[in-house]
Amino acid sequence: MRYFTKKLLLRSIGVVAIAYISSCLFLFVRQRYLIFSPTPQILTLPSSPDFFLPYKDVRLPITGSNEYIHGWWIPAPLPKEKVSLIPNEPVKILKSPKTFLYFCGAANNKGYYNYIGRLQAMRQLGFSVLVIDYRGFGSSKGNFPSESQLYKDSQIAWNYLVKVRQIPPEQIVIYGESMGGAVAINLAVKHPEASLTFHGMWKRGLVRDQLSRTNPLDLR
Repeated sequence: MRYFTKKLLLRSIGVVAIAYISSCLFLFVRQRYLIFSPTPQILTLPSSPDFFLPYKDVRLPITGSNEYIHGWWIPAPLPKEKVSLIPNEPVKILKSPKTFLYFCGAANNKGYYNYIGRLQAMRQLGFSVLVIDYRGFGSSKGNFPSESQLYKDSQIAWNYLVKVRQIPPEQIVIYGESMGGAVAINLAVKHPEASLTFHGMWKRGLVRDQLSRTNPLDLR
């Protein structure tokens, strides 16, 4: 009797172990498909009637491949612009030009209506904005996204602002939306001369530590 009980126990342990290992392997292989939900369709443009934002398409090539990052460059308002698109908030003209580098969340692309509403608010506050789609999202071309790939894409967007548009790093505000907050923090650690802000993340532990290493936002 004891032999059969021991055999049954060992068999049960084996089944549980196999199930556990299988679950771990599944999560290891499929985890990025559980984290990211890229959407290819661009449903809203900055120039749509709800926003009337001027913008320029930006294509950033990936060295050594036929992949690229697609973004929108939205210039800061001109002094002659008097119309306020956001109630009770006049258009501001900053004394020193500043730029938001905008990183989206895990389930939408840059054409998400609410994102463009935030782009509109940033511009009305006097900022230029560069918003990108990670590879695998929206108008960008590339494989299904991964964490390391998102970090590489953020650095490419940074290089475009600093090297192509020649924007001083201290005039750049890195902004992350939800999961994009992690992307923003990772980039800000590499470039602490920039300012950092994000929406939809808890400011705890490592996040607080990294915030202390970035410049405060100067709205003059």
